[in-house]
Amino acid sequence: MCIRDRYPGLYKLAKKKEMSAMFRLTEKYFPGEFKFYPKTYLYPEDKEILEEDLDEAEKSRRQTYILKPSGGSQGAGIQLFQTKSELKSILLAEGPEGFVIQTYIPNPLLVDKKKFDMRVYVLLVGVNPIKAFIATEGLARFCTVIPGSS
Repeated sequence: MCIRDRYPGLYKLAKKKEMSAMFRLTEKYFPGEFKFYPKTYLYPEDKEILEEDLDEAEKSRRQTYILKPSGGSQGAGIQLFQTKSELKSILLAEGPEGFVIQTYIPNPLLVDKKKFDMRVYVLLVGVNPIKAFIATEGLARFCTVIPGSS
């Protein structure tokens, strides 16, 4: 019997940039199945595409984007921007680190006017055939501040 505490490559699901790249790849094989996931850019890899989309967004209507440091956690380093000049200012201040940039969801699902996230814990026992157990308990985290309030 082989016991492992890690499956090769599984760490990619725990990192923002790697998970976004995997979602993008999976979406190629299953188009339309990832409508729950906002348009995502990997920076600097998608720099040209992002700049084109920013130009288009500035012409038509204002779109807000959210920038997340690739190695960040607990909200550290997350910033919002709408224009190319705002993005350049952020990048000058933050340095050349990799980022995940997404279109910001204007009307997110809220609980008591607050943002939240939920975690479901899964024990992956095998991959061929796939066998997993979902924990009966999970974790919910709630923002302590109502968005837009001081």
